[in-house]
Order: sequence, then C-alpha cells, then structure tokens
Amino acid sequence: MDSHKFQQFFVEPRVVRIELPVKGPESIFNCRVSLAEDAQLEVLFPPGKLPLGQLRRGFRGVLLCKGEMGVFTLVVAIEKIRDDRHLQISVVQASSPEQKRDHFRVDAQIQLAYWPLDAPPGYQPPVPVKVNIGGGGLRMPIEKPLPKGTRLGMLLILPSEKEHLIECCAEVVRLFQRSNGTREAAVSFFDMRLKDQDRITAFCFDQQRHLLRTKVRIL
Repeated sequence: MDSHKFQQFFVEPRVVRIELPVKGPESIFNCRVSLAEDAQLEVLFPPGKLPLGQLRRGFRGVLLCKGEMGVFTLVVAIEKIRDDRHLQISVVQASSPEQKRDHFRVDAQIQLAYWPLDAPPGYQPPVPVKVNIGGGGLRMPIEKPLPKGTRLGMLLILPSEKEHLIECCAEVVRLFQRSNGTREAAVSFFDMRLKDQDRITAFCFDQQRHLLRTKVRIL
C-alpha cells in the first residue's frame, strides 16, 4: 500500500487497534488515529491507558486497521510523545489490503473433524489439519471427493482455545486441485453461534498480530 492510500484512510479519524512493545497485561489498545503534519499520524488513547514510562521515540508498534479497503496493517514508529494521551507516529511499512472478504483469513493448524450432514451420525474426534481460516469459513485438504453444495457438520478446536469445542455446519462452495495432486475444499460456515464466530475472528487477529510482531523485531 502506498502512502497516499493510507493517508486517505485517515482523512477522517478512525478507531483502530495498536500494539506497542510494552510489558504488562495490556499491549494492545483501542485508539483514535487521525492525520497529522508531514504525512504523520496522531494517536489518541483513552484516559490513563498510554504507558508513558515504557515508551521512547523510535519505538515501533503495529496498527491493525479494517475499513472499506479491507483489512491491513501498518508498522509504525513513535516520533513524538506529546502528552499522557497523544503519540505522533510515522508509517515504516504497510501491508496491502488483500483481505477483501468480510472476514479476513490466516493459515493455521487447527484440530478439525467433519462429516456429511446426510450421513449416519457418528463421533469423529478432531485431528490436526492445516487450513486457511476466517470467521466466515475455511479452506481445507480433502481425501475423498466433496461435491460443491455438500453440507457438513463440523467440530473445530483452535490452538488458543484448547478447552473450547466449536460446533457448526458448513457448505462446500469451491473445490481446488493443486499441482501436486492434492485436493482442497473451501467451505462457508452456517448455523454457527455468534460467540464462536467472534472466537475465530479473534484467533485470526491474534495470528496476524504474532506474524507482525516477528516482523517488527526483524525491521
């Protein structure tokens, strides 16, 4: 993403999430971001939230943004600590808003079991599977053919939710064949509790945040 696009995004103040390199129970904060002078950004924190004692000019953090362009991230550097609620930051690196879906997705290994809804019921324990997952569905490897439109029952366990079993239904919406001969199916969730969808979305943000924290350490 070029600088003009992210500047357009913040023409009107936006509420976004920022992760800062601080110790303690809170390192992610909701804040309001607006354009400042010299193509920089001004960050407004809620009262009492900005950890002044742990921040210095040049420290880097990550903005997690979601808007009409999609979901994107900005690696930022602190340019000035104005007071106990305001930071002035510059953008060091910006990701492209490639996630055009309503629910952005990440690659992850989860525990998964699925079966056709029209098949005789039977218990299948979830097993580790590498998938591409978001709040609206997932893409998974398959061994047996699953025609488009097949409806499935599903059990999912996320790595950060080992004690929480997500139960839902899904419909096969697309099929893929890789060059190595393996097959994959993309499914769309339905009959899922809103709380479980929120858990998946939070998991995706956490995975994205973990990748960006690694990137910040390297930069």
